[in-house]
Amino acid sequence: MTPGRFLVVLLLALLGATGAFWLSLQRHLPRDASFGPSALPGLAGELPQVDHLSITAADGRHVTIERRGESFGIAEFDGYPADRQRVQKLLAALADLHLASRDVGHLVNQDGAMTVALSGRLAPRQIRIGPAAGPETAYVRIDAADAIGIAGPAPPVDADAGHWLASPLVDIADGAVRRLVYAADTAPLDVARPAPGAPFAWAGARTGTPTAEALATAPATLVVALPVLGARALNRSEPFIAQTVVETFDGLRIEFAGRADPGRHWLRYRAGTVPAPGAAADEIEHARRLAARLQVLGQAFEVDIPAARYAILFPAAD
Repeated sequence: MTPGRFLVVLLLALLGATGAFWLSLQRHLPRDASFGPSALPGLAGELPQVDHLSITAADGRHVTIERRGESFGIAEFDGYPADRQRVQKLLAALADLHLASRDVGHLVNQDGAMTVALSGRLAPRQIRIGPAAGPETAYVRIDAADAIGIAGPAPPVDADAGHWLASPLVDIADGAVRRLVYAADTAPLDVARPAPGAPFAWAGARTGTPTAEALATAPATLVVALPVLGARALNRSEPFIAQTVVETFDGLRIEFAGRADPGRHWLRYRAGTVPAPGAAADEIEHARRLAARLQVLGQAFEVDIPAARYAILFPAAD
C-alpha cells in the first residue's frame, strides 16, 4: 500500500470512529427520523435542576415529586421516597420528546389530557399529553409556546403516578426467603427452608398452626414486590412489637408490625442483618445496604397495604 493510500484509509477510519463516538453521546436522539425539534428545548441539559415534578391526570388525580437532597420524595405521601430510577427515566423521556408535526387540529385541552409541569432551578415548563396519535406518539400541547402537535417517543407517564413512582417498599425474590416467624397469641410459629427453593418446614417449638391458606401462600406473596398504596409520616409513639419476622438467605432480616384501621391496613417495619451461613461477601453487603435503606423508611413511615396481603403477612392461629 502506498503512503498516500494508507493516509486516506487512516483518515476515513478516524472519521468513522469520531462519528461513532459522537453518536454514542447523543442520549436523546429522536427514535424516528421524521421527528423534528425538541418539544421542551434545552431540558436535556437542565435535568439536574428539576426540583419539582407535578403530574395531574385527566381525571384530576395529582402527584408532586420534590427533590430532597440527592433523592426525591412524594408530597402526597408525606415525603415517602420516590423511585429515583423511575423519576430520572421519566425526566429523560420528557427531554427526549420531539415534535413530529404541528397544528394538527386535534384539541388537547385540560379536561382530556395529562399535565406534566417541571420547576425548580430552571425555567418552568409545562406540557399536556393527550391521547395516542400512533405508535409511540401522542398529541401534545406545550403551554409556553402555545403549540399543539404530535410528539414522540411518548413518555412513560402512568395515570396513577403516586404509586407508580413510589420507591418499592420491599422487593425480595420468592426463593430468597429463608425463614418466617409469625407471632400468634404471643406464641411464635416458625418455618424455615434448608436451601433456596426448598419447601418450608417447622423450625423450633411448634406451638400452633397457622391457617392452611396463609402457610401455603406466604412464601410466594409475603414480601415479593410488596406494593405501596399510600404512606404517611409515623407520628405514633407506641412501642414496636414485631408480629412477623422474615429472614433471607443473604442475611437480610425484616420485622413487621401491623395495625388494622376501619377500611385500611397499616404496617411498620424495621430492618437489619443477621449472619447467613454460606452467604457470599457481595450478598452480605447487598443485604446490609438494603437493610440500611429499609430502616430509614421503617423509622419514618407507616404504609397502607391491601387487606388480602395483610392477612397473609399477619396470619391468625387456628
